[in-house]
Amino acid sequence: MFSCTNIYISKEKESSVTKYSFGSIYSIIIPCDLISHLYFKYSKCKYNNTTGYLCIFSQEDSYSWCACEACTATANAYNKSNSAVIVKFLNELADNLEAWMNTEEGLPYKRDFKLLFLAYDKTINPPTVYNETTGTYEAIDDSVICNDNVAPIFAPIQMDYQQSIFAEDNEAFLGALEGWKPLSNNFNFYTYKNNYYYMAVPFNMWNNLRDSYSLYASLGGYWFFDEGIRKTVNNATGWHMLKLY
Repeated sequence: MFSCTNIYISKEKESSVTKYSFGSIYSIIIPCDLISHLYFKYSKCKYNNTTGYLCIFSQEDSYSWCACEACTATANAYNKSNSAVIVKFLNELADNLEAWMNTEEGLPYKRDFKLLFLAYDKTINPPTVYNETTGTYEAIDDSVICNDNVAPIFAPIQMDYQQSIFAEDNEAFLGALEGWKPLSNNFNFYTYKNNYYYMAVPFNMWNNLRDSYSLYASLGGYWFFDEGIRKTVNNATGWHMLKLY
């Protein structure tokens, strides 16, 4: 898995540099001839994995984001959505990767694949607008529609999981999810089921699981992770063990 923030793609035979900014912590220069096979070359070298097909390529897990003039202008052009730049970047990466897989060098790695990114915190809002006439969300332009090899992982970390996703307090998160629907036919979900500030406190959210799981299934979700408590199963309370059951 690659977790990157500021990403700059240098264009061959061009004097300019296309900037993809994912946050505000690090910068990585990725030459064009590298981007096409970045993940699968790494995968083959490190894991000897020639069959894996999912790659998460997303922003760093922090609450910061680049506020420079260029990044702010890009977000403003897409309804203040920071996720637009990620979709654009991964669409290009996926196209280049697919083209490389059809070369002599890339054929041994050829497969169906998905590049996944987190719709999470600063990137949870999609680059869409709500059409009051039709009552539906629409892509701002075609460049932010995920291609067949790109898909979001919807991860509403700030949602109140002790209430239904359809509850008024979760309206913003349901709206964000609805906004992603015209941009992708492939959905993944990363949700949370504990109070991570007070781990031993009972966290009653069982009655709401059916609402969430049914909605996610209706969207054709094929990858779903419900985060509980990690590496502490030997010290889990009865509440946690009941959730595992």
